[in-house]
Amino acid sequence: MNTDSTSQYYKSNWEAYYKSMANDTSQIPWDVTPDKASKLDLDIMSSYFNLSLPLVDIGCGIGTQSMFLKKHFDVVIGTDISDEAIKIANQNYGDQDIAFYYLDTLNLDEIKAFSNNYGPCNLYMRGMLQQILQDDRKTFTEAIKILLGGIGKLYFTELSPDAGVFFLDLKRKLGQFPPQLQRVLTEKVTKMEGVNLNDIDHIFDVENFNVLEKGVTTISLKMDENNHIGVPAVYGLVSLK
Repeated sequence: MNTDSTSQYYKSNWEAYYKSMANDTSQIPWDVTPDKASKLDLDIMSSYFNLSLPLVDIGCGIGTQSMFLKKHFDVVIGTDISDEAIKIANQNYGDQDIAFYYLDTLNLDEIKAFSNNYGPCNLYMRGMLQQILQDDRKTFTEAIKILLGGIGKLYFTELSPDAGVFFLDLKRKLGQFPPQLQRVLTEKVTKMEGVNLNDIDHIFDVENFNVLEKGVTTISLKMDENNHIGVPAVYGLVSLK
């Protein structure tokens, strides 16, 4: 799969998904309130990040976490490969001194143009790397290197491969997938590659990156309006050498 066709794979899937959710974004399972997501990551980012740099929320979706982060960092930019997601984010928050842009992290020309505009950045990802196919991960980390610009840092939280077993166990217990998860898990909106602790050291290779912290955690997803589940995940904090 070449870069153009690979990008189209991600773009078409996510564009269709967000268009189908535009009238009821409460059904998006990972769009949880910040206290169950980015707020939990705030201490580690504040400790390690150069706060003078812009913060880019890669794969921002409809902007919920980006907007929370804007309360704690001077410049926050949300990016996503779905135009529809960016449209919704701008409708929700575009008047609140925060920028949302379409950005394809597998298109290095786009990444270089973005970097030329903003300079070195800190990066935040929640559930982004887990869906990048194995063959695309080298290009993805090249994009990360460009965006970090030598002095930025990346913090991420990603579902681990154990999430697949977790979801199957959940289906057995409930008899079916919860409504919020049904479409994502059964219609293959994305292929969930997952990231484990050993993967982190291979994806962010020792020649180019320092892995400053890593560990196991969970990612909160909605089962319905009132209930959430903690799905097996990993976190990591990296910088360039």
